[in-house]
Amino acid sequence: MVAAAERSDAVAMVAYMKRYDPAYERAQELLEDFDEIDLVTAYDIDLDHSRIIDEVYDLVNGTLPEGLLEESVTERREQLQQAIGTADEFLVDAYDFQLDYVCHDVNALRGLFGRVERIRDVDVIGESCTCPDWQQRSPAGGCKHLRRVDHEIKRGRVPRPDGRLPADAN
Repeated sequence: MVAAAERSDAVAMVAYMKRYDPAYERAQELLEDFDEIDLVTAYDIDLDHSRIIDEVYDLVNGTLPEGLLEESVTERREQLQQAIGTADEFLVDAYDFQLDYVCHDVNALRGLFGRVERIRDVDVIGESCTCPDWQQRSPAGGCKHLRRVDHEIKRGRVPRPDGRLPADAN
């Protein structure tokens, strides 16, 4: 990773902080009692994480040069677009979310459970899934994975594809 970063103008980072979280360490202890685990579903979506910044971090406010924030946001968007080869806003936002949030959860899950064996990809917008049930039968009402995601969205546990929870749909 270091060599790849040095050959490019990219910034490379590794973040293992969740593996040292007391809740993670407790989960490790509890998992030792299980012989086998069939399914893991993880939710860690907080669309407004900024509300906890003051509680969690000791920040020293500074004065940024005029235009720096806007330039940084523009540069990041351009880098994301280049990385995935499209300017499609939905895809750029999804990739950005993956880099900022989901990568940490995947890392924590790999630490707890080892190598990923399979990932079911549920496409809520396209109403499809990569599971064998959907691929072979396309059941009316969707497979269990599509129904589960739909249920979680309706309960307000995960956001809709547009990023809003059902309560703020209007």
